[in-house]
Amino acid sequence: MKTHLITLIFIISFCSCKAQSPIVDIESSSEGLPTGAYFKDNLNKLGKFAGTWTYTNGNTSFTIQLVKIEQYHQREGQGKFFEDVLIGEYKYVENGIEIINTLSNINNTSINPYSHLISGNIIAARKNSFTPCEDCSPDEKRAALSIRDPLRDYLTSHRIILRYINDQEITATIVATHGVMINEGDPIELRVPNGEYTMIKQ
Repeated sequence: MKTHLITLIFIISFCSCKAQSPIVDIESSSEGLPTGAYFKDNLNKLGKFAGTWTYTNGNTSFTIQLVKIEQYHQREGQGKFFEDVLIGEYKYVENGIEIINTLSNINNTSINPYSHLISGNIIAARKNSFTPCEDCSPDEKRAALSIRDPLRDYLTSHRIILRYINDQEITATIVATHGVMINEGDPIELRVPNGEYTMIKQ
């Protein structure tokens, strides 16, 4: 009986501590927040991009599949906290030839979310964040995620900027945000070319 009572007290204490951790909007600064804070996608700024989206131009296509992970426990860096994260994998076909296809990895839950080829949770709040958006409204929010190529791991500066148009359409813009040190002759872009892709929900 005593053992059960101690176990019950421990569980209640654990739940109480967890409940006291602040829940803040995903755009909030981490400065001054205690360990265990939860950066939540309160207004579905990330969640609206979840799903499978495809760009098609003749026999060239680019497909991304995105999933929102909620309350991921980020243990790295200076602060230990929880956060919502968008992860993804992609397929690129050029002139009918499949160049890359990692869509089957999207359901691999055994890896760190940031190990997926597309990942992140940055909300780009300004029209010129990462890449200019001349027709964005002043208060429009875009999602800025990292995108990697497994055969070109040295390219660590590429971002995919997602802009929500409506429930059936987004744009995805791939851009290098800064230079990286590479060996002479190495490709300087991902195998998916930089540029803007208009994508339709599947």
